[in-house]
Amino acid sequence: MVAAASKGIGLAIAKALAEEGALVSICARDEAHLEEAAAFIHPDTRTYVVDVADGDDLRWWHEQTVADRGTPTILVTNTGGAPGST
Repeated sequence: MVAAASKGIGLAIAKALAEEGALVSICARDEAHLEEAAAFIHPDTRTYVVDVADGDDLRWWHEQTVADRGTPTILVTNTGGAPGST
């Protein structure tokens, strides 16, 4: 599971994990960027539109990933920034 993986560092991390054989589940807020990222990472990448500031979204993403991929063994919380930044 790699959060904020539609571009930048998160995208690079997800790509590297996929290249090592990981089944990748990524999330971000922008669906269009997620689909582009998945095509770049690996055809089997699972994408989820999630706002990591919303606990319900995070729980849903985890539940969906467990149902689809099994229990995650790696979690990358590639999020942050100044409050109110986008």
